Amino acid sequence: MICVTQITLEKENTASAIDFLRKKYFEVSNDLCNTKKLNDQLSSMSLNLEKSSNLHQNSLAALLKDVEFYQNKLQKYRADGKKLETQASKSGMTSSLTHSKLTTDYEELVRKREALKAVEEQLKMFAGLTPDRDMALVKLEVAKGQLQELEDQLAKQIDFIHL
Repeated sequence: MICVTQITLEKENTASAIDFLRKKYFEVSNDLCNTKKLNDQLSSMSLNLEKSSNLHQNSLAALLKDVEFYQNKLQKYRADGKKLETQASKSGMTSSLTHSKLTTDYEELVRKREALKAVEEQLKMFAGLTPDRDMALVKLEVAKGQLQELEDQLAKQIDFIHL
């Protein structure tokens, strides 16, 4: 009986060992599946990261080209500006000759021209006068005589109409 009990115990130990091994087998299988899935995700992420890295490197290279282009352009503009400043100083331009100063000077010139036109209109009245006072008095007397003659003619014509 001891043998039977011993065999029964061994069978139970073997059965529980088999159950244990089955559980471990399923766990290992699940772990293996999970590992494969994680491996696939990792390789996918690695590929995406590599693509993204290449894309960023390309855009970074383009940005660096742009920066270099603008730096060169800035240096050219600075050199051109210095040349223009040198030319301006040689031609007598000072810092007082600015766009805003020239604009205000032009507006002042326009105002003075308008004032000059008004004075010229006033001078036109005296344009026919001679500079000699005596000659001007003679012309005035002649003009008064002509006015008197015209008034006399008008009076005669009015009298003739009434007759």
